Amino acid sequence: ELESTQLALEEMAILHENDLDLVHDLEKELRDVRREREDLVRKLGHLRTDRLAMVEYIQQLVTENQGQRDDIEEAQRQREDAEAIRVELVHFRDEYTELLDKYEAKVVEIHELRDELEELHHREDLRTGERRP
Repeated sequence: ELESTQLALEEMAILHENDLDLVHDLEKELRDVRREREDLVRKLGHLRTDRLAMVEYIQQLVTENQGQRDDIEEAQRQREDAEAIRVELVHFRDEYTELLDKYEAKVVEIHELRDELEELHHREDLRTGERRP
């Protein structure tokens, strides 16, 4: 019975030693898992920082893009205004040309009337025998 107790004690010591090895291995595994978790948390922090930087960069691009759109829209409005002014100038030129043609026609008419008047005066002078200054 002593022998069997001693064998049982030796088995228990072996089991205890195995349990201690197992506990030691589990503790080491737990440390490794914690280290990996810390690495993942750190990487996640970097990813969040990178993501925020990307979001800010995208917002900056959107703002710049909106500014360019505003500039393009303003340029389009200016082009439309310039076209409207050009159309008005063409209309004005046409009206001016028409008025100038009428003016020139009146000048010709006045010259013709003056010539007729001079001819009438000349005839009158011949008829009356007088000379006009």
